[in-house]
Amino acid sequence: MGNTNDVCTRSIDLVLDQACKNGTSFTNSGQITNPCTPNMQNTYWYQYVANESGLISIKTIADYNVVKTVFEGSCTAMNQLLCDDDDEFGFDGEEIEMNVQAGKTYFIRLSQKVNTYGKPFGVHCISVNKKATPKLIPVHDLCACLL
Repeated sequence: MGNTNDVCTRSIDLVLDQACKNGTSFTNSGQITNPCTPNMQNTYWYQYVANESGLISIKTIADYNVVKTVFEGSCTAMNQLLCDDDDEFGFDGEEIEMNVQAGKTYFIRLSQKVNTYGKPFGVHCISVNKKATPKLIPVHDLCACLL
């Protein structure tokens, strides 16, 4: 058995606008597949139940290369909503924004990239925060369609 939250059914609850929740990735739960980005290993599951509708940000800080995937539904019937692989680690962290609906449960899976820069294992921190306005995207940003 790996981390407490290495499978969806043992997701750790995240609460809106609370301090960043720390986690570790010192166990290897095996390689996983994801259409967003190939060659990932290890999973760390979190869940957020939206108490109100609106725009939120999910922010991670990690000393390894982390991929965030967000799902809705249940652990046995998930629908992938978005996936984010910024190919960054540490520094200021990575942030994604999304609209949520009150009463819905959102599952957030953190995974590690295999054979890329950064540490093979490490620590991470994740938080969910309410956003008043979305971040601005430059007019000529060719990657805007990926958000």
